[in-house]
Amino acid sequence: MKALIVYSHPTGKPFSYNVKILDEVTAILSKRNYDIMIRDLYKINFNPILSSTDFDSFHRGLIPKDIQTEQAYITEADLILFISPIWWASFPAILKGYFDRVFAHGFAYQGETDGSVTKKLISKKGIFINTFGNSTNNYEQSGMIEAFNHTMDQGIFEFTGIEPIGHITFGDTNIISEDVISKINSELENKLPDILS
Repeated sequence: MKALIVYSHPTGKPFSYNVKILDEVTAILSKRNYDIMIRDLYKINFNPILSSTDFDSFHRGLIPKDIQTEQAYITEADLILFISPIWWASFPAILKGYFDRVFAHGFAYQGETDGSVTKKLISKKGIFINTFGNSTNNYEQSGMIEAFNHTMDQGIFEFTGIEPIGHITFGDTNIISEDVISKINSELENKLPDILS
Protein backbone atom coordinates (compact mmCIF):
# COMPACT_ATOMS: atom_id res chain seq x y z
CA MET A 1 0.00 0.00 0.00
CA LYS A 2 1.21 3.49 -0.85
CA ALA A 3 0.48 6.51 1.35
CA LEU A 4 0.85 10.10 0.22
CA ILE A 5 1.21 12.73 2.94
CA VAL A 6 0.58 16.31 1.81
CA TYR A 7 2.08 18.53 4.51
CA SER A 8 1.32 22.24 4.79
CA HIS A 9 3.06 24.19 7.54
CA PRO A 10 5.81 26.78 6.99
CA THR A 11 7.65 26.22 10.27
CA GLY A 12 9.93 23.28 10.98
CA LYS A 13 11.22 21.71 14.17
CA PRO A 14 10.96 22.51 17.02
CA PHE A 15 8.37 25.22 16.47
CA SER A 16 5.38 23.36 15.05
CA TYR A 17 3.07 20.65 16.33
CA ASN A 18 2.34 19.85 12.71
CA VAL A 19 5.89 18.63 12.13
CA LYS A 20 5.59 16.45 15.25
CA ILE A 21 2.35 15.06 13.81
CA LEU A 22 4.11 14.41 10.49
CA ASP A 23 6.86 12.48 12.30
CA GLU A 24 4.39 10.40 14.31
CA VAL A 25 2.11 9.67 11.34
CA THR A 26 5.14 8.62 9.28
CA ALA A 27 6.26 6.27 12.08
CA ILE A 28 2.78 4.72 12.40
CA LEU A 29 2.47 4.18 8.66
CA SER A 30 5.99 2.70 8.50
CA LYS A 31 5.08 0.17 11.20
CA ARG A 32 2.13 -0.86 9.03
CA ASN A 33 4.46 -1.32 6.03
CA TYR A 34 3.14 1.56 3.95
CA ASP A 35 5.35 2.90 1.18
CA ILE A 36 5.31 6.59 2.18
CA MET A 37 5.57 9.61 -0.12
CA ILE A 38 5.74 13.07 1.50
CA ARG A 39 5.03 16.33 -0.31
CA ASP A 40 5.94 19.26 1.95
CA LEU A 41 4.33 22.09 0.02
CA TYR A 42 6.49 24.80 1.58
CA LYS A 43 9.75 22.88 1.11
CA ILE A 44 9.05 22.16 -2.55
CA ASN A 45 8.02 25.81 -3.00
CA PHE A 46 4.67 24.76 -4.45
CA ASN A 47 3.03 27.51 -6.50
CA PRO A 48 -0.54 27.80 -5.16
CA ILE A 49 -1.78 30.35 -7.70
CA LEU A 50 -4.23 29.05 -10.28
CA SER A 51 -3.39 31.43 -13.10
CA SER A 52 -5.57 32.17 -16.11
CA THR A 53 -2.97 30.29 -18.18
CA ASP A 54 -3.32 27.24 -15.92
CA PHE A 55 -7.10 27.45 -16.06
CA ASP A 56 -7.16 27.60 -19.86
CA SER A 57 -4.56 24.82 -20.11
CA PHE A 58 -6.58 22.46 -17.91
CA HIS A 59 -9.62 22.83 -20.15
CA ARG A 60 -7.49 22.07 -23.22
CA GLY A 61 -5.96 19.03 -21.53
CA LEU A 62 -2.53 20.65 -21.23
CA ILE A 63 -1.27 20.16 -17.69
CA PRO A 64 1.69 22.23 -16.37
CA LYS A 65 4.70 20.07 -15.46
CA ASP A 66 4.59 20.91 -11.74
CA ILE A 67 0.97 19.78 -11.62
CA GLN A 68 1.72 16.60 -13.59
CA THR A 69 4.27 15.76 -10.88
CA GLU A 70 1.76 16.23 -8.04
CA GLN A 71 -1.00 14.38 -9.89
CA ALA A 72 1.37 11.44 -10.43
CA TYR A 73 1.83 11.17 -6.65
CA ILE A 74 -1.95 11.14 -6.15
CA THR A 75 -2.43 8.54 -8.88
CA GLU A 76 0.15 6.30 -7.22
CA ALA A 77 -1.33 6.61 -3.71
CA ASP A 78 -3.89 4.31 -2.11
CA LEU A 79 -4.16 6.53 0.97
CA ILE A 80 -3.85 10.33 1.02
CA LEU A 81 -3.33 12.23 4.28
CA PHE A 82 -3.40 16.01 4.59
CA ILE A 83 -1.65 17.49 7.63
CA SER A 84 -2.13 21.21 8.21
CA PRO A 85 -3.13 23.86 10.72
CA ILE A 86 -6.48 25.61 10.53
CA TRP A 87 -6.04 29.36 10.11
CA TRP A 88 -8.96 31.77 9.70
CA ALA A 89 -11.41 28.84 9.65
CA SER A 90 -9.63 27.12 6.75
CA PHE A 91 -6.37 25.49 5.79
CA PRO A 92 -3.34 27.56 4.70
CA ALA A 93 -3.54 29.27 1.31
CA ILE A 94 -0.82 27.00 -0.08
CA LEU A 95 -3.03 23.95 0.52
CA LYS A 96 -6.10 25.68 -0.94
CA GLY A 97 -3.99 26.41 -4.01
CA TYR A 98 -2.93 22.76 -4.11
CA PHE A 99 -6.58 21.72 -4.34
CA ASP A 100 -7.29 24.43 -6.94
CA ARG A 101 -4.42 23.39 -9.19
CA VAL A 102 -3.85 19.67 -8.52
CA PHE A 103 -7.42 18.45 -8.00
CA ALA A 104 -8.20 19.88 -11.42
CA HIS A 105 -11.13 19.29 -13.75
CA GLY A 106 -10.31 16.29 -15.91
CA PHE A 107 -8.03 14.77 -13.28
CA ALA A 108 -9.93 14.66 -9.97
CA TYR A 109 -13.42 15.04 -11.43
CA GLN A 110 -15.13 15.51 -14.77
CA GLY A 111 -18.13 17.73 -15.39
CA GLU A 112 -20.44 16.02 -17.86
CA THR A 113 -22.68 17.66 -20.47
CA ASP A 114 -25.81 16.54 -18.60
CA GLY A 115 -24.68 18.45 -15.49
CA SER A 116 -23.53 15.38 -13.58
CA VAL A 117 -20.02 14.96 -12.19
CA THR A 118 -17.83 11.90 -12.66
CA LYS A 119 -15.60 11.20 -9.66
CA LYS A 120 -12.13 10.27 -10.88
CA LEU A 121 -10.24 9.42 -7.68
CA ILE A 122 -12.29 6.40 -6.65
CA SER A 123 -10.61 3.51 -4.80
CA LYS A 124 -8.49 5.95 -2.76
CA LYS A 125 -8.94 6.72 0.94
CA GLY A 126 -8.36 10.06 2.62
CA ILE A 127 -7.64 11.49 6.06
CA PHE A 128 -7.39 15.09 7.26
CA ILE A 129 -5.30 15.86 10.37
CA ASN A 130 -5.58 19.46 11.60
CA THR A 131 -4.41 21.64 14.47
CA PHE A 132 -6.24 24.64 15.96
CA GLY A 133 -5.02 27.42 18.21
CA ASN A 134 -8.32 27.40 20.11
CA SER A 135 -9.61 24.45 22.13
CA THR A 136 -11.28 21.54 20.36
CA ASN A 137 -14.22 21.97 22.73
CA ASN A 138 -14.77 25.57 21.56
CA TYR A 139 -14.59 24.50 17.92
CA GLU A 140 -17.09 21.68 18.56
CA GLN A 141 -19.54 23.96 20.41
CA SER A 142 -19.40 26.60 17.69
CA GLY A 143 -20.10 24.03 14.98
CA MET A 144 -16.76 24.67 13.29
CA ILE A 145 -15.55 21.06 13.43
CA GLU A 146 -18.78 19.84 11.86
CA ALA A 147 -18.37 22.52 9.17
CA PHE A 148 -14.77 21.41 8.52
CA ASN A 149 -15.91 17.81 8.17
CA HIS A 150 -18.57 18.80 5.63
CA THR A 151 -16.26 21.07 3.66
CA MET A 152 -13.24 18.80 3.61
CA ASP A 153 -14.72 15.31 3.68
CA GLN A 154 -17.70 15.96 1.42
CA GLY A 155 -16.57 18.97 -0.59
CA ILE A 156 -13.14 17.58 -1.44
CA PHE A 157 -12.92 13.85 -0.78
CA GLU A 158 -16.41 12.64 -1.65
CA PHE A 159 -16.75 15.04 -4.59
CA THR A 160 -13.70 13.46 -6.23
CA GLY A 161 -14.43 9.86 -5.20
CA ILE A 162 -11.94 9.58 -2.32
CA GLU A 163 -13.41 7.69 0.63
CA PRO A 164 -13.07 9.85 3.78
CA ILE A 165 -11.99 7.47 6.52
CA GLY A 166 -10.97 9.89 9.26
CA HIS A 167 -10.60 13.45 10.42
CA ILE A 168 -8.35 13.97 13.44
CA THR A 169 -8.18 17.37 15.12
CA PHE A 170 -5.98 18.80 17.87
CA GLY A 171 -6.80 22.01 19.75
CA ASP A 172 -4.78 24.29 22.05
CA THR A 173 -1.67 24.13 19.87
CA ASN A 174 -0.48 27.74 20.15
CA ILE A 175 2.23 27.08 22.72
CA ILE A 176 4.74 24.26 22.30
CA SER A 177 4.95 21.98 25.34
CA GLU A 178 6.14 18.43 25.91
CA ASP A 179 2.80 17.58 27.56
CA VAL A 180 0.85 18.53 24.44
CA ILE A 181 3.33 16.68 22.21
CA SER A 182 2.90 13.53 24.34
CA LYS A 183 -0.89 13.90 24.19
CA ILE A 184 -0.83 14.30 20.40
CA ASN A 185 1.44 11.28 19.93
CA SER A 186 -0.72 9.17 22.24
CA GLU A 187 -3.91 10.21 20.46
CA LEU A 188 -2.42 9.46 17.05
CA GLU A 189 -1.18 6.06 18.26
CA ASN A 190 -4.73 5.27 19.45
CA LYS A 191 -6.79 6.77 16.63
CA LEU A 192 -4.80 6.35 13.42
CA PRO A 193 -4.38 2.54 13.54
CA ASP A 194 -8.14 2.20 14.17
CA ILE A 195 -8.90 4.43 11.19
CA LEU A 196 -6.51 2.43 9.00
CA SER A 197 -8.01 -0.94 10.02
